[in-house]
Amino acid sequence: MKCECGAEVTRMANRIWECQECGALIGGIDLAVDPSEVLRDKALARFQRLAAAKYNKGRAEHGDGLLGMSTPELLEEIESEIMDLWFYVGALRRREAIRLSEDVCEGRR
Repeated sequence: MKCECGAEVTRMANRIWECQECGALIGGIDLAVDPSEVLRDKALARFQRLAAAKYNKGRAEHGDGLLGMSTPELLEEIESEIMDLWFYVGALRRREAIRLSEDVCEGRR
């Protein structure tokens, strides 16, 4: 089975399939399957897939990886990641504020 994007899909739960390329869910909702469990399983599968690639990339950049870094180096990396997250959250807040403003101006809210 293929997604609209052309990639292969894999079965997640009864009658629900996930595109391995774009993450789209395909199929009907099976009332016997708890949607919260599907959300959990999808999120965990995506995390595992992305985290492995990110870890390997970081390991290639930093040599021995996390165990080879000193405590000050690890703290510096953590602070850097936190700063990135802060700016990502700020960008999303700004995008949402703009969207809400546009909705009000167009009478959709």
